[in-house]
Amino acid sequence: MSRLTAYVVALLLTWSRLAGAQALDSDYVERGPRFLLASTSAPVPVRVDVTRTPVLRQRISLDLNGVALGDALREISAKAGMQLAFSNTMLPAERTVTFRADHITVAAALTELLIDTQVDVLFSSDGRAVLVRRAEAFQGGTVSGRVTDAKSGKAIPNVSVHLEGTRWRATTDENGGYRLTDVPAGTYTLTVMRIGYTTRSQQVSIAAEQGATLDVALQAAPTELEGIVVSGSIVPTERKAIPTPISVITGEEIEQKGYQRIEQIFRGDVPGAVAFMNPGYSDLAQINLRGATDLGGGSSAFKTYIDGVEAAAPGFYAVATLDLNNIDRIEVLRGPQGSTVYGSDAMAGVIQIFTKKGIHTLHPQVEAKASAGLIESRWDNAAEQDHSVAVSGGGPDLSYRVGAGWLRTGDWVPGARMTNVNLSGSTSATQGPVTIGLSARYFSRSFAEPWNSDFQQFSFFATPSDRPKSGRAQTYGLNIKYAATPRWQHTLVLGYDRFLFGTHLNTPDRRTPADTLLWSSTFDESKVSVAYNTTYSMSLGPTAQATLTGGADHWTYQYGSFYGTGLTRTNNVSIYPAYAYTSQYANSGYFAQAQLGFSEALFVTAGVRAEDNQNFGQDFGLLWAPRAGVSYVRTLGGVTAKARASYGKAIRPPCAGCANAVVSASSEQKANPNLAPEQQVGPDGGLELYFGGRGSLEVTYYHQTAIDLIEYVNLGSPGGVYTYQVQNVGRAQNTGWEFQGRLNAGRLSLTGTYAIASSVIQRLRAGYTGDLRVGEQILGIPKHTAGATLSYSLPRTTVTLGMTYIGSWTNTDYIALYGYFLGGQPFRGAYRDYWIAYPRIRKFNLAVSQILTSRLSIFLLSDNLSNNNASEYHNFNPQTGRVTRLGVRATS
Repeated sequence: MSRLTAYVVALLLTWSRLAGAQALDSDYVERGPRFLLASTSAPVPVRVDVTRTPVLRQRISLDLNGVALGDALREISAKAGMQLAFSNTMLPAERTVTFRADHITVAAALTELLIDTQVDVLFSSDGRAVLVRRAEAFQGGTVSGRVTDAKSGKAIPNVSVHLEGTRWRATTDENGGYRLTDVPAGTYTLTVMRIGYTTRSQQVSIAAEQGATLDVALQAAPTELEGIVVSGSIVPTERKAIPTPISVITGEEIEQKGYQRIEQIFRGDVPGAVAFMNPGYSDLAQINLRGATDLGGGSSAFKTYIDGVEAAAPGFYAVATLDLNNIDRIEVLRGPQGSTVYGSDAMAGVIQIFTKKGIHTLHPQVEAKASAGLIESRWDNAAEQDHSVAVSGGGPDLSYRVGAGWLRTGDWVPGARMTNVNLSGSTSATQGPVTIGLSARYFSRSFAEPWNSDFQQFSFFATPSDRPKSGRAQTYGLNIKYAATPRWQHTLVLGYDRFLFGTHLNTPDRRTPADTLLWSSTFDESKVSVAYNTTYSMSLGPTAQATLTGGADHWTYQYGSFYGTGLTRTNNVSIYPAYAYTSQYANSGYFAQAQLGFSEALFVTAGVRAEDNQNFGQDFGLLWAPRAGVSYVRTLGGVTAKARASYGKAIRPPCAGCANAVVSASSEQKANPNLAPEQQVGPDGGLELYFGGRGSLEVTYYHQTAIDLIEYVNLGSPGGVYTYQVQNVGRAQNTGWEFQGRLNAGRLSLTGTYAIASSVIQRLRAGYTGDLRVGEQILGIPKHTAGATLSYSLPRTTVTLGMTYIGSWTNTDYIALYGYFLGGQPFRGAYRDYWIAYPRIRKFNLAVSQILTSRLSIFLLSDNLSNNNASEYHNFNPQTGRVTRLGVRATS
């Protein structure tokens, strides 16, 4: 492990030196001397192009060892055959030079020696040169302007504006304005970029002590191909260059569709994804991507990042506890290819969540939402309230945003009341080439255990429980970006994420006459992470570009759980702790990835990752996750086509202690020393067609093999003690088709997705004793899923109708199973005998928004419009019926 670490560090340092050497020209603008020409036709000196100036681009060799700076300059002057005059008083008297270089350009040599001396090299018309203090050379100018939407003419805030090859950059304010100050005179290329718009570059000439004005009108990206994403590539990259399918859901779409929970995004907006709603246990998000990659029925098969911070409980709590009002966009990378960059656990893909940030305004901007409504169910009706407020503002160098949300629901089923509190904040500061971002969120939920009356025939569930539950989530991140040069970027992310869940019963539950003891249960999981990556972009010729990315990351995960009964009110000491468990383990990964682009048409991606996890097992050592992909884009008439293909591998270690024997008073886990990590490997490919702004069609086929998936296998209850073992199943084949289409017809727009997922056991591993069989579709995975959204927009009114379809799937009939556990019914012979086919589901959503003024709008939302009460995932979870809300949004 230490040798690999040393190798990677050495590789990154070598890479850094190479990148720095190739990008030296841009350092002239920042820390080194400026090379100027005194001109009789201009009132101030003008910058010379060092690559076209013979005396500066000629090459010399130097071997300097502890000589004074002045002597070093004289040696350069002599070897270059140039006349260089200077006064020793303007040079640091104490600076000595130790420097050796072969065939270095004169410009590079002078830059190395004069770095941070605040002097410039001024040439006269006869070729003589003199060192002058920077303030004496000339004063900088300014460039300012406004960025607007080319179609509507409206200002576009949060647009990135920078001068190519320099450190000068800014972000537009709420009026679309930007301003760059103290820019040396010269001609530059101004580049303007924002997600959702086509990047635009334009030349601008800046004179000393004068201002230049350049307004830019951005065209909305004609197709999604021109959209910018970061998932799978680390740095902002046009989607046309990404060889894997990526879905992007913006905060505007979430608001327009009236989504209340993040799972709704995975019920038709992301092809190949399916989310089962679980409103009774709303701290859990039940999401699957591309078939079975998690036999625990959860959502830990994909990695989740919140503003770059890796979540401790990715699929369940990190996602379910997010405040949708605070989301700027979500990027979903489907398939195991993301594991190369993001590491273990990305079996099915990666979800990156980006929260809203501050904007540049003269005065703070306030956004507020207030809504109330009715939850219907077959048990009862209940009220719901949902309110939020956020304040954002700042200037070019410092911006901020703070927000809060409050959600409360009543008892639509006995015990289902819930209160959520969300707090969030972020700030970003830019100083020269360094940008530092801080983000934080805190979530608190108090609720009771919902009661499903379908189980009241069993004494344990005869009456509603009054067990108060609480959950807390918190995420803190520090994101540091350093632009060493415009082509060479560094990023460091430090993160902490935690989820704490607890149930505390202060009065006896009294589900049985003997139930008179108090009890408590908690579990706590957290992750501390650090991730570093460096990216260098270079030109390989007039039509070829390359982007090289390398990085390393490390995280430490902690988990603890406790269950106890017989607790006293005075000291909370457990007389009889039934269960207590803690674990901690670490993970380290190293990766390198290259992206090549040719003629803005052919793009190749290749990378590899080495992963070390304490839970892989002593016989596995390092595991490797390769990735390769290609995409080709071509325009034929009015149609732009993108063909893509990719291959990847993902790994996931067993949980800590899963291979060990664990014995408690009520259960026993049998040891399994042969427990292996889970893996998924395979290709996918697709074709995307874009018909200008009229619509698009995407088709993807994937063929992936899930190896050694882990299942908790029930071994029975000998002596009344529940006994189980954690086992590897064998091989499962996840294959399927994903379709997505968009159609724009003036005020009417239609989007739709459809997916076919075959998730079948191919082979059982020797020693597996569970209920899965070869050739069967895995539990909880529907073969067919679909979704559609129809939207009609008027100047001030928008109406959106959404549909979710989930085909039939197989899962456990818990009413029948509890008949055996609690009802005295005979055992059917095997747990698989309690599996049933759940019927397909169709549910509809409606959202209507009406703009009253430029700062005030009202909305009406209706989830589950047809009041469908069908079970989702399995019949233990109670489901709400129709949920209707009326609300108002306001901005200052």
